[in-house]
Amino acid sequence: MSLITMTADYRRYLMPVRPFSLAFRVEHVGRYGADATDPRLLPLVWTLRDLVRGYDPRDVLTTSRLTVTNAELRVPLAGTFGRVSGSNALPIDVLAFTDAGAFDTQPVSGGAVQRRLLRSVGAGIRLNAGGFVFEFDAVR
Repeated sequence: MSLITMTADYRRYLMPVRPFSLAFRVEHVGRYGADATDPRLLPLVWTLRDLVRGYDPRDVLTTSRLTVTNAELRVPLAGTFGRVSGSNALPIDVLAFTDAGAFDTQPVSGGAVQRRLLRSVGAGIRLNAGGFVFEFDAVR
């Protein structure tokens, strides 16, 4: 077989005005080459919730290529809306986000590759508790 699997993940964090920060991510995973869509290859499997927020965690996506973009506006809850010092409070962020993804799938019966486009926009709250991140989102 002649193919390669390419993975690219680019992230950028900016703080245009304190305490607001912007987070951007572009991720791509894909198989390329003469045998990239060979039916003997197992598909790449992703839990959709990890890529585009707002979809059921049980939605599992099989794909041969994917490209995902995420953008977030983050603001720390402590010290921004109250009098609590940032060093004495839990690391909780309020966020607004938008996610989008393009997923290429090969039909089981063969034929042309089909592209599935998914988008979401929403807001949420994120708690970083000792390295464990808990996020609760409202998504449209």
